[in-house]
Amino acid sequence: MPRHASSYNYEDYDDGYDDDYGDGYDEGPSGYEDYDDYTPPARTQPAAAGRAASNKGKQPSVMAQFISQPQQAKKKKKGKSKGDIPAQDTAKPPARTVEAVKLQPSTSAGAGASTGAGVEATAIPPFTFDTPSPDDQVIAAQSGALPRADKRSAAAAPAFVPIQQKMKSLQVAAGPKQAEAGQSAAACPPRKPLEQYQADDALVALAAGQHDKASIHLVVVGHVDAGKSTLMGRLLHALGKVDQKAAHKNAKEAQAVGKPSFAWAFALDERPEERERGVTVDVALAHFDTPKYRVTLMDAPGHRDFVPSMITGTSQADVAVLVVDASVGEFEAGFAETQGTAGCGQTREHAQLVRSLGVDQLIVAVNKMDMVDYSQERFEEIRTIMAPWLKKLGFKEAGVQWVPVSGQLGENLWAAAEAPAFSQWAAATGLPHLVEAIDATHPPPRLTGMPLRLMATEGTKSFTLGQAAVGGKVVGGVLRAGTRVLVAPVMELATVKVVEMAGAAVAAAQAGDTVDVGLVGVDPLHLRAGTVLCDPEFPVAVASRFEVRIMTLDLRIPLLRGHQVMVHLHAESLPGRLVILKATLNPKTGEVLKERPRCVAARQAALAVVEIERPICCERFADYRMLGQVTLRDAGTTLAVGIITALEDV
Repeated sequence: MPRHASSYNYEDYDDGYDDDYGDGYDEGPSGYEDYDDYTPPARTQPAAAGRAASNKGKQPSVMAQFISQPQQAKKKKKGKSKGDIPAQDTAKPPARTVEAVKLQPSTSAGAGASTGAGVEATAIPPFTFDTPSPDDQVIAAQSGALPRADKRSAAAAPAFVPIQQKMKSLQVAAGPKQAEAGQSAAACPPRKPLEQYQADDALVALAAGQHDKASIHLVVVGHVDAGKSTLMGRLLHALGKVDQKAAHKNAKEAQAVGKPSFAWAFALDERPEERERGVTVDVALAHFDTPKYRVTLMDAPGHRDFVPSMITGTSQADVAVLVVDASVGEFEAGFAETQGTAGCGQTREHAQLVRSLGVDQLIVAVNKMDMVDYSQERFEEIRTIMAPWLKKLGFKEAGVQWVPVSGQLGENLWAAAEAPAFSQWAAATGLPHLVEAIDATHPPPRLTGMPLRLMATEGTKSFTLGQAAVGGKVVGGVLRAGTRVLVAPVMELATVKVVEMAGAAVAAAQAGDTVDVGLVGVDPLHLRAGTVLCDPEFPVAVASRFEVRIMTLDLRIPLLRGHQVMVHLHAESLPGRLVILKATLNPKTGEVLKERPRCVAARQAALAVVEIERPICCERFADYRMLGQVTLRDAGTTLAVGIITALEDV
């Protein structure tokens, strides 16, 4: 059997390697030191003739064809054979003018195969950073530091500073926005004591003369599906704030989505997801007038997933309407102490939050009376159950009004009940209708004599306000168009361009008014929920650590030091933790019962220090009520409510 090696065409194999890699890769001894010094032995004719004779008459194998065909193609491409190459072509090229280093071949076969013979590499000296780089020259020319190229001189060029010296004194420079904010903050004087503020009586009188009625903020809360949006939508239509065309459109859209009973609710639930799910997601804002007040209505969501939005709306309220479902089973579900692992019903939680956020005037609207045939017994049963519990929360009996209503049919909303089964006992008991109950409330004292504080609930924009605008409530002082204000917490100065109230421009707004404000000289990205516009000479406090007096609710697990919570403060919600438990207190007198307790159990009052992840605009509750109310929640459950008593890092 012939050997496989006998089928190779050695002439083609050798010549191919000679053409591509040079003589250094030809046959030779195994121990040479330098490829360039090695000269292969001359082939003898007998050896070549012997190989040719041995291969005569044999067909080349497949491997031989595979090897020989590429080499033949290379020969055709070059057009010359090795024997035709002139002597001067095979000689080494002349030495280059640049400095070169000759690579020494490695003794290993792998290294020799990778570098080859006679390969030269340019030695690049390292850059010492003692001369200007091309980028430095371009930047200097663009900035005008260097003169034009046709007039450049050595004297005009700036002195070059090596990078080593720059690194020693390197400092991170602030960006343009940071520098602007820093200049604005530096231009403002330090925080002065609030007692030094002197109110402008003429400005206060100007703001008070804008309207002939006092303003009041009304928040509507209650258990999910208690009929809050339907109740207020029906009232808005009756008072002329929703015309017949809009009511017909809402009824048609409600019928299209298979929810005809939600027609009145669509007057407030305008977002697509709210109409699709049939649940209020965010606080809806509306305005209407009663014979006594200008009312700003805030319809808060009732689902437990949107309690943070409910807290935002309630923090601005003066009066609350707690809507209760009179249907058998629905009232019990909303007022239940526990609902599995989800906590208490939303009727309980909302009432607790309303009282803890400083609202002490409550209207309990027992809705859906038509579902129980306007039963007086059912109404009295609900009042008997809830009245002692509301008193326990801190509501005074004189501050709670009871109103039986039917939101879907409009009974006892703006006029006395007309249904015979309802009017017989409603008139006899002397119960008011809903509008009368609203007019019977009293707005809290307004802080018009304090420095300006506008608590923003959203960033907005419009054609009249411009791109930089906020909407919110003035909680202190007077705001007038054309004045300079400080935007916190970024501490940038801005100018008030226009002030709008219920869509109409006004000259000034005072504490208690809900307004939209257009600003000039501030980045719109800095205007969002939680922003506070304040007096530059008496700025709002910005802190991340403060002392709070809290009252725990129905806890399943006691609060410990280091407990992670979600801190809700006016329109902000930030992660935080309890860093110090200072003392437990008597909830009625405030007397210290125990210092440095290990934990705080359910239904206990305590003094603690809360730290949040970033600074936030806040004030002591004694100075500004709406900027000093805190709610602590975790895992969708309200753990504690409280007030800020001291600011520790201001």
